[in-house]
Amino acid sequence: MHIAGQVGTDSNGVLQGGLAEQTERALLNLAEALDAAGATAADLVKLTYLVVGWREAMIPEFVAGITKAAATRPFPPVPSTLHGVQSLFLDGMLVEVEGVAVLPPE
Repeated sequence: MHIAGQVGTDSNGVLQGGLAEQTERALLNLAEALDAAGATAADLVKLTYLVVGWREAMIPEFVAGITKAAATRPFPPVPSTLHGVQSLFLDGMLVEVEGVAVLPPE
């Protein structure tokens, strides 16, 4: 199962703060999408992050968002890739997360 396009917006589509807040919200949105599909974060096998204007100085803020999301909804360590991008589809959108999950056969 592939869950793409999870971004840092709340349930009303409002962007949440800076990189840390948007990263946290995108991961929590991913967890909700997994729930809706009958999966959990434990089923994830790969994460891909797209971050606008990525540079090394952004690591602490990015990690803070991941850490805060994991405090609410634990995410096991899985292989991940981070791509720096010029922009995403809405102005002010700083991060997009996609996940690949493998579900056991029924």
